[in-house]
Amino acid sequence: MASTLTNKILILGFASILTACASSKVDYLEPDQQKNITTETVIPNDFNHVWDQYVASLSKSIFVINNISKDSRLINVSFSANPPQDYINCGRTKITSKHPSRGTETFNYEVASDSNIWRGIDGTNITVEQKIRTSLNGEANIYIAPQNGETTLVRTNARYLFNISVVETGLTIYRESSSNHTISFASKETGTSSDGIKCYSKGKLEQDLLEIARRLP
Repeated sequence: MASTLTNKILILGFASILTACASSKVDYLEPDQQKNITTETVIPNDFNHVWDQYVASLSKSIFVINNISKDSRLINVSFSANPPQDYINCGRTKITSKHPSRGTETFNYEVASDSNIWRGIDGTNITVEQKIRTSLNGEANIYIAPQNGETTLVRTNARYLFNISVVETGLTIYRESSSNHTISFASKETGTSSDGIKCYSKGKLEQDLLEIARRLP
């Protein structure tokens, strides 16, 4: 579903840089509905073997172990996932910027990706540049529990913190400014900003954690 964010200069609609910048049009295309993602798997081996081998393999991975409790069957890890657009879907932004001397340029990109755009101030030769940088961090819980004497359940759930950093540089009379915004959501949730930006997991990070279990010796 497409929506036009009018009178907003920040591509994500979080704030305005210059209300006079009427020569830019911003369209935000929401992501498609989240598909069912797999967050658990059953390993054909006993609990003690799976637990010990999983912890050993996890310690060699990119995930950082924060807490671990065999009695409660839980492991908590933190992560940094790059590039963010490989792991989450936040839709797309289309910006059409017009400027007396630079003409018209259209920017079309994933909201979760890094982007560089410019804006023209109507009727002038002044441009405002925006550098948008994104990052994705968070934590995940891994639940490992015996199902019966021969199989073990491994289940994951992640909490994502998607950060958008925007640096705005205006030529001539406008000074540089910056802002940061964060959207938080879990594996099977859709995170929504106050201005309607929606994000959800693509399931890749959850699969990375499950693959560690599937590849155990």
